Amino acid sequence: MNSFVAPGKWTGLANYQRVLASPEFWRDLGTGTCYALSTVALQVALGIGSALILHTPIRGQALFRAIAILPYILPTVVVAIIFQWMLDGNVGIVTHWLKSIGANGFVWSDSTLSAFATVVGVSVWMWTPFVTICVLAALQTIPEELYAAARVDGAGPLQSFRHVTFPGIREVLIVVILLRGIWMFNKFDVIWLMTQAAR
Repeated sequence: MNSFVAPGKWTGLANYQRVLASPEFWRDLGTGTCYALSTVALQVALGIGSALILHTPIRGQALFRAIAILPYILPTVVVAIIFQWMLDGNVGIVTHWLKSIGANGFVWSDSTLSAFATVVGVSVWMWTPFVTICVLAALQTIPEELYAAARVDGAGPLQSFRHVTFPGIREVLIVVILLRGIWMFNKFDVIWLMTQAAR
């Protein structure tokens, strides 16, 4: 059986040298870094905002919290198909809305920039609920007495967020940013599903 196997050849670091010398590698590394940074930044910003909203006592709070995590539990394939239908150049609801306001001829896959922005938007929509859940859990551990003391000292909403809320969620945010950064930098499925199907 071994006679059918070609003898191995020691290459050392030649494969790494070839990859590092490839312009495509550096281009793709830059694109992946931009994708990870932009998606994580938007997820954190929107996640904090939505967590603050969901933390506010309102009627039907449990229902709104359940709806808020819905994008996170949907399979990636389902999300890709839904957004492809919505963005379809002929029958998509987004295309129809754009035509109704006079913005004709928009096809998200026509250019690299629009395709990149679309994939970033879909990714943010899918994974922002993870940040929301983590931040919301951290918000519930902050004693209400701290906010009352801040109000007594004359602190407004921004001061309360800076001196009470942010210190209370800072450690959770560090972990969330680290995890989301790793996961988004390694993300492949949503990018491939959105762009390959559009070809």
